[in-house]
Order: sequence, then structure tokens, then C-alpha cells
Amino acid sequence: NYSQAEKYFTIGLNKVSKSDIVDYLGYILALSELYYKNSKYDESLKYSEMGLDVYPYFKEFLNFFKLLRS
Repeated sequence: NYSQAEKYFTIGLNKVSKSDIVDYLGYILALSELYYKNSKYDESLKYSEMGLDVYPYFKEFLNFFKLLRS
């Protein structure tokens, strides 16, 4: 269910510390993928950019960013 997944990932992102980079990036990636799969490309791009700001070499975000910017 899209709305339940969005709610869960958003809550997780807000509760996890930025210092726990693996979990933090995991929630950002999950939200980016969720929005992409539901054709909400602006939101997906927003989270991809957020992930790249945290870790610029994360290949999944680079792939989303390239795909969404083309």
C-alpha cells in the first residue's frame, strides 16, 4: 500500500540520526524508489538529491538522478 509505505519510510527517516548514515540513506532511497514507482518524479528527484548531498558516491542515487534529469 503506497500511503502506508510512504508513512513508514517518512517516520523512519525522521527518527533515524544522520550520524547513522546507512539507515539514513536507506530510508531516503526507499522514499526515492517509492515515489519513482508511483510516477511522482519531482519527489523522487528531491530525495535523490538529498541522498547525494549526504553521500555523493551512492550509485543508486546517481542512477535515479541521471534517469530523472534526462
